[in-house]
Amino acid sequence: MADTAPTIPSLKESFITAQTNIIPQPLVPSRMWRRNNNASSNPIPARVLDDVLFNLNQRIQLHHRRVYPPQATYNVAEQISNLYSRDAEERVKKWKKSESTIGRELDLAADDAIEELPSSWPIETDVEKYPEETEQYEAIVL
Repeated sequence: MADTAPTIPSLKESFITAQTNIIPQPLVPSRMWRRNNNASSNPIPARVLDDVLFNLNQRIQLHHRRVYPPQATYNVAEQISNLYSRDAEERVKKWKKSESTIGRELDLAADDAIEELPSSWPIETDVEKYPEETEQYEAIVL
């Protein structure tokens, strides 16, 4: 049985999940912080610090479970995918409506391909930069 390629929404979902899973990682003071705390004149007792961190980490975990449930992550990935798809479809429609575009389906090696080309060079800035080439193009196409 061959594995199928992952879908775009599933890739986006796994990325979002990976990023949001960074948030609930337990907070732990660094060794340097503990060393400086122990060396200070009024250190925070280790027991108090551990209790506070334990409670804080539990709240972070709870918050993470409430705010980033798997279904919400999936919905966000779907919305992103739909937005990209809709944008791509709109761009394709705009390109198809324009007479001055050459479609990907045009086989430039075919004899009748010249008939399918736009009658004038489609990019105005190129027309100004390369007037001779533009005239050659129009002579061939017309």
